[in-house]
Amino acid sequence: MDSLRTLFISPIVVLTLFLVSMPGLRADNKDDRAIQALVDKFQQAANSTDVTRVQRLLSEISQPGGPFYTPFGNIIRSAKDLEAEIEMELEDLDSRNFSVTTPVSIQRDGKMAWTNYSWRTDLIHTDGSQDTLQGRDTLVFAKIGKNWKLRHMHSSIPASPPITQLSIQMDAQAVLDQEQAIWTAFKDQQIDTLGPKLEENYSALQDGQAYRIRGKNTFLSSATDQWAQNELRSFQILDPKLAILGDTALLTYYYLSSGFSDNVPFSNSGKATSVYIRKDGQWLALHSHQTLNKNTSTTLRERAVD
Repeated sequence: MDSLRTLFISPIVVLTLFLVSMPGLRADNKDDRAIQALVDKFQQAANSTDVTRVQRLLSEISQPGGPFYTPFGNIIRSAKDLEAEIEMELEDLDSRNFSVTTPVSIQRDGKMAWTNYSWRTDLIHTDGSQDTLQGRDTLVFAKIGKNWKLRHMHSSIPASPPITQLSIQMDAQAVLDQEQAIWTAFKDQQIDTLGPKLEENYSALQDGQAYRIRGKNTFLSSATDQWAQNELRSFQILDPKLAILGDTALLTYYYLSSGFSDNVPFSNSGKATSVYIRKDGQWLALHSHQTLNKNTSTTLRERAVD
């Protein structure tokens, strides 16, 4: 899914989901109970992908609501405009899971009421792609005659802190440490240590194999097969170079390794490229490509022949 679609779908999801499962919401009197009823209808809308039903519920709750300020700066002027956008955006949405992450309470002053909270929403799109968004909402209700209606909403996604040179250096060190740890786990034949450092879609291109290895589990199975015949005794990562772009890191370096293959000692050198992605604050290996320097790869048996 491209970023433009994310910009459109996320505000709509927030608008349709922002009152689901609010912890701490109180209904102490008639007015609070009326606002609670709005919460209930929003929850019904949030758990439905039926466009007609969602539009009807939002129309009952919001008219004559608006404007609504969405997380990415889009302004929806009225509930009617909101309905039109929902019809388009729900076509792309397969499921959604919204949760409020801070306590919520209703505050009232005469015929105005408001609440604010932080939220998280997990989206699954019809193409299988997924998004997770976190943000904050301020909701304003007005009493029109005897009825409470949603009149205004301001939703925002907190801005990321500016990237500093120190944060770049910390990320670079974290990636290098992870690469070193992967080599160490491979050397020590520790599959339980190696597995968590790889992304589920991890792939690898290695010398001596005609095709790429696809998937973490396939790679771990291949590693187990290699350990049955090969033993890595030592390794060195030389002249590492890193480029970090957001949550993606590209690492290139030279390496030296030595050990035993079918009980015959070996030593070799080569070049490596590793791609990492950051998930939930941890750098995970996504792809690795290693190529031996053929002229420097030797075994003691070859040296004896020379």
